[in-house]
Amino acid sequence: MSAEVDAQTRKAQADAFMSVLPLMEEGDRLAPMQLRYWPGEPLPLPLELAHVMAEGVARHLDDPQRASPLWDAMRTKLVGDVRWVGSNGRRRK
Repeated sequence: MSAEVDAQTRKAQADAFMSVLPLMEEGDRLAPMQLRYWPGEPLPLPLELAHVMAEGVARHLDDPQRASPLWDAMRTKLVGDVRWVGSNGRRRK
């Protein structure tokens, strides 16, 4: 995560992370993890790529019917099975 975010944004990010953990298959094991912020600019390439990928996933979850070449390219590279994620971002049963 980029360090150049305000305290309110950091809290929102931490809350979102904690709300997703119970939905993850390995959520119990990942619970001790904390969000870390990269100090300063420029961000390293892997972090920039993670931001691009997260944006692609978010756009797909927002509107799965919208064409998304980025999502199509990423989907085959994601670890795990993305079919369990519903359009609202929650695990399908």
